[in-house]
Amino acid sequence: MIFNFQIEKILPCLADSTKIRVVVSIDKDLSEYFPYVKGYLKKGLYVPKHPSFSIKKDGKTFNIYKDSITLIKLVDEKEALRDLQYISDLFEEVIKNKDNITPDYSQNKPPQPLEIMKYLPKTNCKICGEESCFAFAVKVSNEEKNILLCQPLFTEEYKEKRIALLNFLNEAGIDIPADFA
Repeated sequence: MIFNFQIEKILPCLADSTKIRVVVSIDKDLSEYFPYVKGYLKKGLYVPKHPSFSIKKDGKTFNIYKDSITLIKLVDEKEALRDLQYISDLFEEVIKNKDNITPDYSQNKPPQPLEIMKYLPKTNCKICGEESCFAFAVKVSNEEKNILLCQPLFTEEYKEKRIALLNFLNEAGIDIPADFA
């Protein structure tokens, strides 16, 4: 590990009551590498004013600050340890290859549900498992649901909206399967 850590708190997850969130203090300031990690991953939420970097991976969120990391939507403490190793490996790779990475200093924001709604079919068909297209847009915005669950969007009738939405989501840093990007 490129940093030492201490688990400070294990709390219920605010986003999912069946999961936990873990607050970890770290002994190394990683903030100077945030733009390089963003440039390396081509996604993530970077906030330079109060240095922080957020990564979403496998339905979980990792918020990395100057002296701490918060892991959200975890099953247990073992998962936290695996995710901390992932974060350490990621930063180690970025630090090792820093000279070959173009840092991305842009401060992007996750796509807002209303922006996503512009492109959805607005059928409220519930095939995605949500009560409405807006509820689905909220879940897509938070990366809790994949856009591929919107079956009407992937019909010929909505081809132009689909292409525009997939490009929009891809530019916002939301993973789109290679077949559709």
